[in-house]
Amino acid sequence: MKTGDSFRIKVTDAQIVKDYISASGETYTIKVTYDDNAEIPDGADLEVEELLPGTEEYADYLTRSAKKLNIISENLAFARFFDITIAPVLN
Repeated sequence: MKTGDSFRIKVTDAQIVKDYISASGETYTIKVTYDDNAEIPDGADLEVEELLPGTEEYADYLTRSAKKLNIISENLAFARFFDITIAPVLN
């Protein structure tokens, strides 16, 4: 770049990233990418909760997922579900 030249960078997508340690000790990186249309306030955070096997919520997600994939839920060898919420900044 020559002296006096300039350029502008416009960021069109924002991200919220959170590392989550599961009940079994594995680490997952959860990343949400969004643009201005999402109207997510600056500084928002991700709240992550794992849905554990043996709970009603887990069973519901397993059944619904299997149905969407056109498979029998009893044939699923492994599934992991997370409840992810975008939390606004609290003042």
